[in-house]
Amino acid sequence: CHLGRGVLWFANVLGTVNLQIGDFSMISNGCTIGHESKIGKGCLLNPSVNISGGVLIGDGVLVGVGAQVLQ
Repeated sequence: CHLGRGVLWFANVLGTVNLQIGDFSMISNGCTIGHESKIGKGCLLNPSVNISGGVLIGDGVLVGVGAQVLQ
């Protein structure tokens, strides 16, 4: 896994294998990030977000509370 500079990774976050998290992104409480997902720079994942494997999220994206992001 690769975490960029200034990434905030809160409590109870589950990240699997081969993740790439861009600089200055924030992963809030209770999020799940599936295998081989890529999250761009400056993203915000609000609490309880679930991202399935192989998902690409661009730069500066806000993902709302409890969202389910599928491939």
